[in-house]
Amino acid sequence: MALHMPDPFLTVMYQAALAAEPALLRDFGEVDKLQISIKGPGDFVSRADRKAESDIQEVLQSTFPGIGFLMEESGKSGSQDTCWVVDPLDGTLNFLHAIPHWCISIALKQGKEITHGLIHDPIRNETFFAAKGVGAYLNRLRIRCSARKNAGESVVAAAWQRPSSGEKAVSESKRRVEQLQQKTTAVRITGSAALNFAYVAAGRFEGYYQQGLDPWDCAAGMIIVQEAGGMTSRPDAGEFDPMVAQKPFLTSNSAVHDALLQVIR
Repeated sequence: MALHMPDPFLTVMYQAALAAEPALLRDFGEVDKLQISIKGPGDFVSRADRKAESDIQEVLQSTFPGIGFLMEESGKSGSQDTCWVVDPLDGTLNFLHAIPHWCISIALKQGKEITHGLIHDPIRNETFFAAKGVGAYLNRLRIRCSARKNAGESVVAAAWQRPSSGEKAVSESKRRVEQLQQKTTAVRITGSAALNFAYVAAGRFEGYYQQGLDPWDCAAGMIIVQEAGGMTSRPDAGEFDPMVAQKPFLTSNSAVHDALLQVIR
């Protein structure tokens, strides 16, 4: 199902995601045969991940050669004032365990702002996208965050912090997730940060808390939530900058944001 995008940046982002999709789906179907290497504790990288990043970069660079890159595997290249922020395979551990919950995430940063975001789920054929001032969409439909106002009626996504983050971060994350478990309807730990953002934007989750992410994990999702009527902040209600790595945040619909902040403080 080909989608018509509202501007040239989203058009090429969508084309880049589609270019990476076939190889990812093929390798996902043969996940037990993947050649994988260990990048760090609990952080696995497959050749599928690296191939997808190369496919995405080729499409983006051929159309807009002056825009730089910040990518999970390759790091920084070119201008960082205007750059693509790319996670070619968000939910890598799910992917390697044959769990069908992973996606491609691409954002565009211009100056200090994330202006465009696209999250593509090849398994479900769902593409979430947004541009500043244009709104948020799932495939051909406009999406909005849910309207639930009470924390007790909310389903929220969360993630446990890795031990490598340090004892303080792990302890703080554990405390906050446990508080959410006590004060909300349910907490879902899905294994894909980008899809958590997308599901908040689509009204499937009321909120999503995590102790820390890298820019490529959250840049696209943050603008999609924003354009869907939601908001993202630090737990102290301060401004959250997605380009600053490993800082705690809460993203949610606007109606329940303060109530969820009270839960995790």
